[in-house]
Amino acid sequence: YLNIIKEKDIRLVIGIGINQYIAKACRRQNINVVEMLHGIGYSKIPWGWDKASFKILPTHIWSLDKKSTEVFQSLKYKGISVQEINHPWYSKFSYFTNDVNKYLNDFVKPSYLPQNKLIVLISLAWGYDRDEGPYKELINIIENGLIPKKLIESFKLDNNKIFWCIRRHPVQYTNKKYNHQIKLLDQICIENKNVEWRKTTNISLNKLLPFVDSHITMNSMTCYDAAHYGVKSLSLCPTLEKGSINEDMFSDLEVSGYLMKGAKTSSEILKFVLNAQRKEQFKLSEKTKEDFERLVFDIIKN
Repeated sequence: YLNIIKEKDIRLVIGIGINQYIAKACRRQNINVVEMLHGIGYSKIPWGWDKASFKILPTHIWSLDKKSTEVFQSLKYKGISVQEINHPWYSKFSYFTNDVNKYLNDFVKPSYLPQNKLIVLISLAWGYDRDEGPYKELINIIENGLIPKKLIESFKLDNNKIFWCIRRHPVQYTNKKYNHQIKLLDQICIENKNVEWRKTTNISLNKLLPFVDSHITMNSMTCYDAAHYGVKSLSLCPTLEKGSINEDMFSDLEVSGYLMKGAKTSSEILKFVLNAQRKEQFKLSEKTKEDFERLVFDIIKN
């Protein structure tokens, strides 16, 4: 990394997943190195950065939302600058300068979504299928490692009113070690004609969320994407409930009425789905494209 920086006369490095070798090379050459957070709504400092030496960390962190900005500010004592930017994906769409609900009629509904049914998006999460890594609190939470039994039972309730769209996590559909989960997903769809997963996994969220009535997940940050479209979420992971290890996760969405934590039975899940009402757009940040452009020029060292 050091040789590349010298040979190409690099003045700024921006990345996702900046490792210690990149960070040390940039610091040695006295250039700024930026970690752009790939997630939204961080409730705690990940990756052990709160305990790591500043020498192996980026000089700057770019956050995509207010909550993450607040959480990562705790690294300021290490000399790391934490800055908030507008979401680079959503900023591409002009309709996000105002409430997206005003533009819902401009979207084209995906052909596989039925008419006159409530559309429920289910965002799957990794970590529950003997792949928990450092997150030991997730062990033995889901019997089949993918979808809670009570949620599968919900598919059979009021099946003439609801269409369930299951979306695999990118980690799951890009890593072959998760291919065994496909058998379960296919079996669920065979037994429940009102459930679909293949098209939902492959479609872009910005084309799907305008037609979603509610969102359910264990702990996916897709809750923030849903809220950005005014869609309410239900989180089913018990580690997010009050008094548990991850109780602060999604706290901003919960306080603002965009998320509900916990449902003990399939009937409670159904009640959430039937009663969820679209809200106004949840603002991730007040930052603009112009703010971002100024920020980039400001941190490039001469």
